[in-house]
This record gives sequence, structure tokens and C-alpha cells, in this order.
Amino acid sequence: MSITKKKRYAFVEFKFSVPAMGYTEDELKEHAVEQLLYDEYEIMKDLRRNPQYAEIVEEIDEAEISDYFWGEEE
Repeated sequence: MSITKKKRYAFVEFKFSVPAMGYTEDELKEHAVEQLLYDEYEIMKDLRRNPQYAEIVEEIDEAEISDYFWGEEE
């Protein structure tokens, strides 16, 4: 007897930090976004090598699956 696995759909949250500099919170955030774009390859490489920094935070409701995964049946 074979056991059929049911595919799961969920949101996965990644935790990482980006160095930034500035005088105000807005400047810090703006600089962090620039750094994120500049260092995206290294950040993605680190996330791939260290999956422990990912956490499943919320299951996606069946009614919403097609909103996020085109071609998947509900």
C-alpha cells in the first residue's frame, strides 16, 4: 500500500541583516536597500548555504494557492 504525500504550500521567512549607514532611519533603510541590491548574489548564496535561517511562518490556504503558484490546482 502506497502512502500519497500531500504537497504543502507555505510562506517562508528568511532572516538576514544588511549593513547600512545614514543619519536618519529613512537614510539607513534607503542605504540598506541599495546594499541589498549590490550584494544580492552574496546574500542569496549565504541563504542557500544556510537554510537554518529560513522559517516556515504560515501555511497558504488552498483557496489562495493559485494566487501564488500559477498552474497549480486547488
